[in-house]
Amino acid sequence: MDNITLVVLTPTGEVFSGNANYVSLPEQGGRIGILQGHAPLLAALEEGEILCRQESGMIRIWVRSGVAEVSDNHIAVLSAAAKIVE
Repeated sequence: MDNITLVVLTPTGEVFSGNANYVSLPEQGGRIGILQGHAPLLAALEEGEILCRQESGMIRIWVRSGVAEVSDNHIAVLSAAAKIVE
């Protein structure tokens, strides 16, 4: 399976780190989907959910707002607040 790595960080620490085959981000102005091989990107995020599709299923991560950097099959999200949604 082709994977990308997603890391979600807040000022208090790491909220999530793992591999995914698809990630959807709540970018300002709409959602953006990220697959392996995506072009480098720096995006402003609005409050909403990051959807992270793994082999075992979908993980939803709420973020207040923040920024996402996509580079070399790695997504780093920096947010003021985030939590995994059950």
